[in-house]
Amino acid sequence: MDPTARNEQLLDRRSQLTEGLSSLPYDLILYLNRAAIHSDLGYPDLAAGDGYRALLLADEVLNEGFEYHEQALESLQMHTAVPLPDVLAHGNLPQDELQSPETDLEVEDEAVKRLAILAQVRAYQILSLGLLLCGSLQSAASFCQRGLQLSPSNQELLDTKNNIVTVARRRLRRDDIDIDYPNLPDQGLVRREVYPWNDHEPDRFAPASLAELNERLSSMAPKCVVEVATLPVLLEGASSTDDYEIIPTCKQLGVFAKEDIAPGEVVLKEYSLLTANNRLKDSICDACSSDLPPLGSENEPVSCPECYDTVFCTQYCFDQAMERYHPAVCEKDVDAIAKDPDAFEADQTLYLLLLSRVLAIASHEEVNPLDVREVKYMG
Repeated sequence: MDPTARNEQLLDRRSQLTEGLSSLPYDLILYLNRAAIHSDLGYPDLAAGDGYRALLLADEVLNEGFEYHEQALESLQMHTAVPLPDVLAHGNLPQDELQSPETDLEVEDEAVKRLAILAQVRAYQILSLGLLLCGSLQSAASFCQRGLQLSPSNQELLDTKNNIVTVARRRLRRDDIDIDYPNLPDQGLVRREVYPWNDHEPDRFAPASLAELNERLSSMAPKCVVEVATLPVLLEGASSTDDYEIIPTCKQLGVFAKEDIAPGEVVLKEYSLLTANNRLKDSICDACSSDLPPLGSENEPVSCPECYDTVFCTQYCFDQAMERYHPAVCEKDVDAIAKDPDAFEADQTLYLLLLSRVLAIASHEEVNPLDVREVKYMG
């Protein structure tokens, strides 16, 4: 098949699976199918993400006490009345001798139990390979080893294990590295692009977009304006374009002064709710992350009347939070998530908390997260 036609076919299949997940969000088979499509499209990071969702749902199926057990079990039972789903018939997986998980399984339906364990192994295959391709070797090794505990003879996992070791030895320049080495590199890279299915990408350079940005900027930086700048494309080294008469350029948004600005004058004063703090019980405002005023001061901090642990530095911050995000998380017991992390995880937890704030704003304002005004025009 022509590569372009095959790519279009994969994108159509991805669209169908995504639509299916909107009505069956606990169906782990749909997640595994979409993970396989993402892998075929060349997005190992997205494949790993869907593989992890499938793994979590398999855990839900196998443990009656888990929160979404009934929903995940019901979704998986729909796949027991038909032959083995294609995504689980991958390679020799159905013929592999499977080991039961170390924890006691609480599901009595043997057909469902086998499907769930097969799904776990398939998820481990997708996760370990996807993370390896991203360069996250420590995480890839962890998922690969967990998969091999369930299916010790699985050839795909064994191949991935060997590849992880090979890449690790090359990156660390050591020949004594093995899969269980405790400090494998875990910071990876993926390509940055606008996905073909992303229909929420605005035209950042359109007059309407610039007008919206400048309207918001006027209250924060009255002497500045957002304009389109044409810049030369930056390259890491020599390029085939070096001899061109016309230098390759790209468009970017830039902030320019529209009036004279005096030395020492404040250029920008922005109020933002897109903030994060990973210190548990730290005395800072939940909305803007400023320090809370001391007790007994003229301006008393304001607590949410529903969840008293959430405190704001001023009535204004409280009002803004209630208007834009806080009702989405009020009394949801999310205060301890990603708080007080180890030092090496601190930056990652901040990213997670910033993302959760975007999702809270989007949920409360009933918009797509990509349309939240704080991030809508980020390039």
